[in-house]
Amino acid sequence: MNLDKWSIFSLLNPEFKSKIRSAFVFGGGSEAFVITESDDVYGLGQNSCSCLGIDSTESTLEPKKVEELCGKKVKAFASGCGANVVALTEKGEIYVWGHNKFGELGNEGCNTKVPGLLPGLADVVIEEIACGGHHTLALDKDGKVYGWGQNNNGQIEYTLRANSSRFRQIITTIGVKKIKNIACTNSASFAVSHNGKVYAWGNRENGQLGLPHDTNISQPFKIPGFDNAIIVKVACGFSHVLALSDSGNIIAWGSNNYGQIGIGSKSNVYLSPVRTATEIERVVDIAATPDCHISAALTLTGSVYMWGQYRGHSVTTPMLTPFKLMSDIFASFAKPAVMNSLLPIWTEDSLSVIASLKHAFNDPNTSDLTIMVDGKLIYVHKGILKIRSEYFHSMFKGEWKECCKSPLEIDKFSFPVYKAYLYYLYTGIIDIEPEAVLGLLELSNFYCEEGLKRKCEQIIKSRITPENAALLYVASVTYNTRFTKVKKSVVKEQIPIALLGILAVCFFFIYLNKVLSLLNKRGCFCCIESSKNS
Repeated sequence: MNLDKWSIFSLLNPEFKSKIRSAFVFGGGSEAFVITESDDVYGLGQNSCSCLGIDSTESTLEPKKVEELCGKKVKAFASGCGANVVALTEKGEIYVWGHNKFGELGNEGCNTKVPGLLPGLADVVIEEIACGGHHTLALDKDGKVYGWGQNNNGQIEYTLRANSSRFRQIITTIGVKKIKNIACTNSASFAVSHNGKVYAWGNRENGQLGLPHDTNISQPFKIPGFDNAIIVKVACGFSHVLALSDSGNIIAWGSNNYGQIGIGSKSNVYLSPVRTATEIERVVDIAATPDCHISAALTLTGSVYMWGQYRGHSVTTPMLTPFKLMSDIFASFAKPAVMNSLLPIWTEDSLSVIASLKHAFNDPNTSDLTIMVDGKLIYVHKGILKIRSEYFHSMFKGEWKECCKSPLEIDKFSFPVYKAYLYYLYTGIIDIEPEAVLGLLELSNFYCEEGLKRKCEQIIKSRITPENAALLYVASVTYNTRFTKVKKSVVKEQIPIALLGILAVCFFFIYLNKVLSLLNKRGCFCCIESSKNS
């Protein structure tokens, strides 16, 4: 994921930003955690209820280190709407901090500004966490589910008569089932068993429990209506649920006031699970977050679809996006712009093929061809040249005797020009001094590189100034002279028409520079006339 898509990171120091390897944006998009390549954890943003874990109540745009989490290998964050935060480490430990009015921290009601281990789970290895508005679920490696926090709708379980300020295993109904996945809407809880069944409990509003009635259910029950579908994952929005089957189908239910179910309308009549996104290919992953009303899906071929609330608009059927990651949907269209999970961050260097090619250019350790120009060596790769240049493609077919030479000697062009050409083949970037661009233009004509030729013409036009106009003029004369030995018919084809315009502009700047110099010496515009008369 590209960090620049999230506005909260826009003021970060570029050097610091380059060291970030994962990030989590929460709290209405106004707060975030980042983990660096050295496993240091930093918090930044509004810091509501001390949710940044930096032992302070002050907001900060400058990342502050979360000492208690540094070096702990945090693999997941989850947060509630009350600014309570849960962190899960690779060892299976849970840290909690922030808002605790409803027992969200599960630590006997103790408020804390910094992350602290959840007491009582020392011998339990947690593998997954999920937060609703003010309650939390945790899943251990043995498939047992634990819950704590607000219980006003039975989202923890029915045996409680109040909120739970201490974690407890949810033993009713699903206690004998092995669970493989958990999720929360704002005020309901969901679990997927190892045999692919979905269990739900909590608030029934808008049909988010998958039942067409108005009664809250505080005891986990198996949602009917899946027929023979085997569910592998559930993802929850604020009050709607997506379920992904092992056959790549999506089943959805709950609130549909923004079209987040994806049935082609904003009707809430589909309170029970219904097959949705039927027009798209096999789905391999789904995403949603309790902070908004967006649904997202990733297909087998890498296509990303979205539906639901789109910056004030409603998308009622799955719409194909240009994105490659589902997280980009939440960055671009969710309101607030939050992350559905802790996401890996790739810098431009790690994402870009061009960056890798740039690094490989002129590298003697990996090259398989050396080119010599003006006695200087340039290290390149035959495969790249064959792919990027028709000239080299023909050469390396074996038809030319030059293809077997190493180093391959070039005497038609200067070293700066030829190196710039090869660098362009690797990166698509022209890196050359303005007065040498005409030489590169000559090369592009010689090798029939139309794309390079157009770029050279654009650069020449944009770089003409009174200071370099004379140099460009001399270079253009040199460029023209080199083609005087070619037949006139060929010259007309080789010299681009744009060059004539460029020369005219060069002459204009030379003349203008002389006029300005004359004005500076004489001190008035009338001197032009007197100079003409003289």
